[in-house]
Amino acid sequence: MIKSALKGCQKQCQRQCQTLASAIKPAQSVVSTSKRITEFQSFQLSHGHLLSHDDGEQFSADVFGWKNNTFNSHDYNISDRSTSFGYVHSGWCKLYDHSTNLSFDLCKGMYFSFPNNMGRYTIEPVDNNNENEEESAGIINVDNNYFGIFTIGGPVEQTGRLNYIDGTNTNLIIPPILFGNPCLNILYLDPNLEQTPHTHPSFRSGFVINGQGKCNLPSINESHDFKPGTVFWIPEDLLHSFKSENNRLDIMTFHPDSEFGPSHNQHPMMNNTIFDE
Repeated sequence: MIKSALKGCQKQCQRQCQTLASAIKPAQSVVSTSKRITEFQSFQLSHGHLLSHDDGEQFSADVFGWKNNTFNSHDYNISDRSTSFGYVHSGWCKLYDHSTNLSFDLCKGMYFSFPNNMGRYTIEPVDNNNENEEESAGIINVDNNYFGIFTIGGPVEQTGRLNYIDGTNTNLIIPPILFGNPCLNILYLDPNLEQTPHTHPSFRSGFVINGQGKCNLPSINESHDFKPGTVFWIPEDLLHSFKSENNRLDIMTFHPDSEFGPSHNQHPMMNNTIFDE
């Protein structure tokens, strides 16, 4: 009796959620030039529009940076059906939400997600009149086909809570809302660690937070140096591995999909709902 009632509730909830989800249709990128990135990319962070990727099928993304200068989403015609995932690499800044006229103070190591349907946002460096203060800089990954929620968190922790391959660990700092949705992660490598070469079925957009190391690409016989402020892009199915040197290596990675997360039938509210007979 309890199981049948629970199943009925789950089916009704699923139908309602599917109806809501169908009303939120993926948007096409405004900034992207419908160019698929098929090769490894690596360079130092700069201000403005850095990368565009559109595979014409599933994933469309853009990468932006700010560096001691104001970043206004309106200047880049970012789609109002997309979501921005940001990370503050250094210094202080204010995140202005123009739809509510609210502002939020962000410091080094903090992160955010901003659904661009809320309106436009501005990131403005904060000068604390301290000659030893780092310049304000950070990175933004925009998923053009995802409708997320507004989130602010951090600063990031100094070590990961989840085990990963070859003694590395990770933290899921912005999790998927539904199974398969995008997510933002921090990967931690202790000194003198090297991963087993591996691939992913979707791209990885990354940023080096701390430390020195390398990204090795054995299938094409390349090795790229990593240092703080390095922006990189790993295309899908490219064999790669990260290697730290005599120091830790901390890396932020944006994943456009996850194969993880709650579903309409499996989430904490549903799982802990019990009906009397």
